[in-house]
Amino acid sequence: LALNDGHELVRLKPASSWGHRIQGQAFLATEHYDKAISALSEAIRLDPARLYNRRLQAEAYVALGQYDKALANYDEAIRLKPDDLNLYLTRAETFLALGRIDEALADCDKYVELNPDYAAAALNRAQLLVLAGRTEGYRLACREMLDRFGGSERDVPICCTVRACTLAPAAVSNPMMLVALAEKADSRNSRPFTLITLGMAHLRAEQFEQAADSFQKSLDMEPNRKTRFVDHLGLA
Repeated sequence: LALNDGHELVRLKPASSWGHRIQGQAFLATEHYDKAISALSEAIRLDPARLYNRRLQAEAYVALGQYDKALANYDEAIRLKPDDLNLYLTRAETFLALGRIDEALADCDKYVELNPDYAAAALNRAQLLVLAGRTEGYRLACREMLDRFGGSERDVPICCTVRACTLAPAAVSNPMMLVALAEKADSRNSRPFTLITLGMAHLRAEQFEQAADSFQKSLDMEPNRKTRFVDHLGLA
Protein backbone atom coordinates (compact mmCIF):
# COMPACT_ATOMS: atom_id res chain seq x y z
CA LEU A 1 0.00 0.00 0.00
CA ALA A 2 2.79 2.45 0.91
CA LEU A 3 4.58 1.80 -2.37
CA ASN A 4 1.37 2.35 -4.34
CA ASP A 5 0.78 5.56 -2.38
CA GLY A 6 4.28 6.71 -3.27
CA HIS A 7 3.79 5.95 -6.96
CA GLU A 8 0.51 7.89 -6.95
CA LEU A 9 2.05 10.89 -5.19
CA VAL A 10 4.94 10.95 -7.65
CA ARG A 11 2.45 10.82 -10.52
CA LEU A 12 0.35 13.65 -9.09
CA LYS A 13 3.18 15.81 -7.73
CA PRO A 14 6.46 14.84 -9.44
CA ALA A 15 8.23 17.94 -8.10
CA SER A 16 7.48 17.03 -4.47
CA SER A 17 9.94 14.97 -2.43
CA TRP A 18 7.15 13.37 -0.41
CA GLY A 19 6.15 10.67 -2.89
CA HIS A 20 9.75 9.72 -3.59
CA ARG A 21 10.41 9.42 0.14
CA ILE A 22 7.41 7.11 0.58
CA GLN A 23 8.65 5.01 -2.33
CA GLY A 24 12.10 4.86 -0.76
CA GLN A 25 10.71 3.80 2.60
CA ALA A 26 8.64 1.07 1.02
CA PHE A 27 11.59 -0.26 -0.99
CA LEU A 28 13.76 -0.16 2.14
CA ALA A 29 11.16 -2.09 4.14
CA THR A 30 11.02 -4.79 1.46
CA GLU A 31 14.84 -4.94 1.16
CA HIS A 32 14.94 -3.55 -2.37
CA TYR A 33 17.89 -1.39 -1.43
CA ASP A 34 19.02 -0.23 -4.86
CA LYS A 35 15.50 0.96 -5.68
CA ALA A 36 15.29 2.64 -2.27
CA ILE A 37 18.54 4.52 -2.94
CA SER A 38 17.30 5.66 -6.34
CA ALA A 39 13.97 6.93 -4.99
CA LEU A 40 15.62 8.65 -2.04
CA SER A 41 18.23 10.27 -4.27
CA GLU A 42 15.38 12.00 -6.09
CA ALA A 43 13.80 12.98 -2.75
CA ILE A 44 17.12 14.49 -1.61
CA ARG A 45 17.55 16.33 -4.91
CA LEU A 46 14.10 17.87 -4.53
CA ASP A 47 14.49 18.69 -0.82
CA PRO A 48 18.19 18.60 0.18
CA ALA A 49 17.59 20.03 3.65
CA ARG A 50 15.25 17.25 4.83
CA LEU A 51 17.30 15.04 7.16
CA TYR A 52 14.95 12.07 7.16
CA ASN A 53 15.57 11.33 3.50
CA ARG A 54 19.31 11.22 4.14
CA ARG A 55 18.87 8.92 7.13
CA LEU A 56 16.83 6.49 5.08
CA GLN A 57 19.29 6.48 2.21
CA ALA A 58 22.17 5.92 4.64
CA GLU A 59 20.30 2.88 6.03
CA ALA A 60 20.03 1.47 2.52
CA TYR A 61 23.73 1.99 1.86
CA VAL A 62 24.61 0.32 5.17
CA ALA A 63 22.41 -2.65 4.26
CA LEU A 64 24.41 -3.01 1.04
CA GLY A 65 27.72 -2.65 2.88
CA GLN A 66 28.44 0.65 1.10
CA TYR A 67 29.61 2.38 4.25
CA ASP A 68 31.49 5.23 2.61
CA LYS A 69 28.32 6.34 0.84
CA ALA A 70 26.38 6.01 4.10
CA LEU A 71 28.97 8.23 5.77
CA ALA A 72 28.47 10.93 3.15
CA ASN A 73 24.79 11.05 4.10
CA TYR A 74 25.49 11.15 7.82
CA ASP A 75 28.16 13.84 7.37
CA GLU A 76 25.73 16.07 5.53
CA ALA A 77 22.93 15.35 8.00
CA ILE A 78 25.18 16.31 10.93
CA ARG A 79 26.21 19.47 9.11
CA LEU A 80 22.55 20.38 8.80
CA LYS A 81 21.65 19.42 12.38
CA PRO A 82 24.75 19.16 14.59
CA ASP A 83 22.76 18.68 17.79
CA ASP A 84 20.95 15.51 16.65
CA LEU A 85 21.96 12.85 19.17
CA ASN A 86 21.15 9.77 17.10
CA LEU A 87 23.06 10.90 14.05
CA TYR A 88 26.32 10.59 15.97
CA LEU A 89 25.45 7.08 17.13
CA THR A 90 24.57 5.83 13.66
CA ARG A 91 27.66 7.44 12.17
CA ALA A 92 29.77 5.88 14.92
CA GLU A 93 28.37 2.46 14.00
CA THR A 94 29.28 3.12 10.37
CA PHE A 95 32.82 4.19 11.28
CA LEU A 96 33.07 1.01 13.35
CA ALA A 97 32.06 -1.11 10.35
CA LEU A 98 34.94 0.49 8.43
CA GLY A 99 37.39 -0.16 11.27
CA ARG A 100 37.81 3.57 11.90
CA ILE A 101 37.83 3.24 15.67
CA ASP A 102 39.12 6.69 16.62
CA GLU A 103 36.41 8.40 14.59
CA ALA A 104 33.76 6.07 16.02
CA LEU A 105 34.92 6.93 19.53
CA ALA A 106 34.85 10.64 18.76
CA ASP A 107 31.22 10.35 17.66
CA CYS A 108 30.39 8.32 20.78
CA ASP A 109 31.99 11.04 22.90
CA LYS A 110 29.81 13.62 21.15
CA TYR A 111 26.78 11.37 21.61
CA VAL A 112 27.38 11.31 25.37
CA GLU A 113 28.22 15.03 25.48
CA LEU A 114 24.90 15.97 23.88
CA ASN A 115 22.92 14.00 26.45
CA PRO A 116 25.04 13.22 29.53
CA ASP A 117 22.03 11.95 31.46
CA TYR A 118 21.22 9.27 28.89
CA ALA A 119 22.71 6.12 30.39
CA ALA A 120 22.28 4.05 27.23
CA ALA A 121 24.57 6.48 25.37
CA ALA A 122 27.26 6.03 28.02
CA LEU A 123 26.83 2.24 27.79
CA ASN A 124 27.33 2.35 24.02
CA ARG A 125 30.51 4.35 24.54
CA ALA A 126 31.80 1.85 27.09
CA GLN A 127 31.12 -1.01 24.68
CA LEU A 128 33.11 0.71 21.95
CA LEU A 129 36.02 1.40 24.30
CA VAL A 130 36.18 -2.30 25.16
CA LEU A 131 36.02 -3.24 21.50
CA ALA A 132 38.84 -0.79 20.76
CA GLY A 133 40.99 -2.21 23.55
CA ARG A 134 41.12 1.14 25.36
CA THR A 135 41.34 -0.34 28.85
CA GLU A 136 42.04 2.81 30.83
CA GLY A 137 39.46 4.80 28.92
CA TYR A 138 36.94 2.05 29.55
CA ARG A 139 37.63 1.98 33.29
CA LEU A 140 37.35 5.75 33.46
CA ALA A 141 34.02 5.57 31.61
CA CYS A 142 32.81 3.03 34.18
CA ARG A 143 33.78 5.30 37.08
CA GLU A 144 31.99 8.21 35.44
CA MET A 145 28.84 6.12 34.97
CA LEU A 146 28.91 4.96 38.58
CA ASP A 147 29.24 8.55 39.75
CA ARG A 148 26.42 9.80 37.53
CA PHE A 149 23.96 6.91 37.58
CA GLY A 150 24.86 4.73 40.56
CA GLY A 151 22.49 6.61 42.86
CA SER A 152 19.63 6.79 40.37
CA GLU A 153 16.11 6.02 41.53
CA ARG A 154 15.35 4.45 38.14
CA ASP A 155 16.34 0.93 37.23
CA VAL A 156 17.31 1.50 33.59
CA PRO A 157 20.26 3.87 34.30
CA ILE A 158 21.43 1.51 37.04
CA CYS A 159 21.22 -1.52 34.75
CA CYS A 160 23.06 0.31 31.96
CA THR A 161 25.80 1.17 34.44
CA VAL A 162 26.10 -2.40 35.72
CA ARG A 163 26.18 -3.75 32.18
CA ALA A 164 28.92 -1.29 31.25
CA CYS A 165 30.98 -2.27 34.29
CA THR A 166 30.65 -5.99 33.54
CA LEU A 167 31.78 -5.84 29.92
CA ALA A 168 35.39 -6.63 30.83
CA PRO A 169 37.27 -7.84 33.92
CA ALA A 170 38.48 -5.52 36.68
CA ALA A 171 36.38 -2.54 35.62
CA VAL A 172 35.74 -1.85 39.30
CA SER A 173 37.72 -2.82 42.39
CA ASN A 174 34.72 -4.30 44.20
CA PRO A 175 32.40 -6.34 41.94
CA MET A 176 30.02 -6.93 44.85
CA MET A 177 29.08 -3.27 44.52
CA LEU A 178 27.70 -4.10 41.08
CA VAL A 179 25.73 -7.00 42.53
CA ALA A 180 24.19 -4.65 45.12
CA LEU A 181 23.21 -2.13 42.43
CA ALA A 182 21.71 -4.84 40.22
CA GLU A 183 19.77 -6.30 43.15
CA LYS A 184 18.44 -2.83 43.91
CA ALA A 185 17.21 -2.41 40.33
CA ASP A 186 15.70 -5.90 40.21
CA SER A 187 13.87 -5.43 43.50
CA ARG A 188 11.94 -2.49 42.06
CA ASN A 189 10.61 -4.16 38.96
CA SER A 190 11.96 -7.64 38.30
CA ARG A 191 11.87 -8.59 34.62
CA PRO A 192 14.24 -10.22 32.11
CA PHE A 193 16.18 -6.99 31.58
CA THR A 194 17.00 -6.59 35.28
CA LEU A 195 17.54 -10.30 35.88
CA ILE A 196 20.05 -10.61 33.04
CA THR A 197 21.85 -7.56 34.41
CA LEU A 198 21.91 -9.17 37.85
CA GLY A 199 23.27 -12.37 36.33
CA MET A 200 26.08 -10.45 34.64
CA ALA A 201 26.97 -8.82 37.97
CA HIS A 202 27.05 -12.21 39.69
CA LEU A 203 29.32 -13.55 36.94
CA ARG A 204 31.85 -10.77 37.44
CA ALA A 205 31.73 -11.44 41.19
CA GLU A 206 32.36 -15.13 40.42
CA GLN A 207 29.05 -16.08 42.01
CA PHE A 208 28.30 -18.63 39.35
CA GLU A 209 25.33 -20.39 40.96
CA GLN A 210 23.59 -17.07 41.60
CA ALA A 211 24.34 -15.99 38.04
CA ALA A 212 22.81 -19.17 36.63
CA ASP A 213 19.78 -18.70 38.85
CA SER A 214 19.22 -15.13 37.63
CA PHE A 215 19.58 -16.14 34.00
CA GLN A 216 17.17 -19.04 34.49
CA LYS A 217 14.58 -16.76 36.08
CA SER A 218 14.84 -14.41 33.11
CA LEU A 219 14.28 -17.32 30.74
CA ASP A 220 11.35 -18.56 32.79
CA MET A 221 9.73 -15.14 32.46
CA GLU A 222 10.34 -14.93 28.73
CA PRO A 223 11.24 -18.29 27.20
CA ASN A 224 11.70 -16.96 23.66
CA ARG A 225 14.57 -14.83 24.94
CA LYS A 226 16.69 -17.99 24.76
CA THR A 227 17.57 -17.12 21.19
CA ARG A 228 19.04 -13.81 22.36
CA PHE A 229 20.66 -15.03 25.54
CA VAL A 230 24.28 -14.80 24.41
CA ASP A 231 23.76 -11.37 22.87
CA HIS A 232 22.66 -10.04 26.24
CA LEU A 233 25.79 -11.23 28.03
CA GLY A 234 28.22 -9.13 26.07
CA LEU A 235 31.18 -10.11 28.24
CA ALA A 236 34.83 -9.81 27.23
